[in-house]
Amino acid sequence: MSIFLDGIELSSGLIWVDEFDWTPIKQKITRTLDGSNLIQEGVMQAGRSITLKGERDLGWVTRQQLEQLQTRLAKPENMPLTLADGRVFTVRWRQSDKPIDAVPLRRIAVPRPADVYVVSLKLLTV
Repeated sequence: MSIFLDGIELSSGLIWVDEFDWTPIKQKITRTLDGSNLIQEGVMQAGRSITLKGERDLGWVTRQQLEQLQTRLAKPENMPLTLADGRVFTVRWRQSDKPIDAVPLRRIAVPRPADVYVVSLKLLTV
């Protein structure tokens, strides 16, 4: 099954590289005047990073797909993301962190078309 971002079909070879870097609990520790700790905790409702990354041997996108992603990048709105395993998220671009990184795929084992790119897509759940 493919990955879909706002209707754009992407390779199922894109890997969610920061899937397990997130914790659902946000914690703030403040030291009080008597030296004890005041601990505040809350459950995160959104804000989970989703970085989809291709590699030299999988997860490529075409120039046409990259142009479609660039068009979406200019629209600051929520988008549906459906992963290859069927999980669905509502996401936005992580604009503070270079949301699309694309490198043309050069020759590896066999020649590839010049309009194929290895990408990293940086998203944030909302």
